[in-house]
Amino acid sequence: MKLPGLKKFGDITLKRGFTTNHELWDWRRAVLEGTVVRRTGHIVLNDEAGKPALRWKFTNAWPKQYSAPSLSGTATEVAVEELVLVVENFEVDPV
Repeated sequence: MKLPGLKKFGDITLKRGFTTNHELWDWRRAVLEGTVVRRTGHIVLNDEAGKPALRWKFTNAWPKQYSAPSLSGTATEVAVEELVLVVENFEVDPV
């Protein structure tokens, strides 16, 4: 017999092509300096027409790990940065 218990949510990994926007980097740096800022946000999946098809909401997230793109002068791939978020809640949110 299984009984319901505490909810556990896995980490969320966000990846994007490198941009000049430093917001994710600054958020991670604040945590490293001892100021944990928890944020609520949404992840939106768009359909082929670019309209929202599905949306997830995460709450009380803070950055756990940031990975910068590799800095190779001979590489031809797109520079991708990665941010791993710890979340307290993750649910489907009506579009």
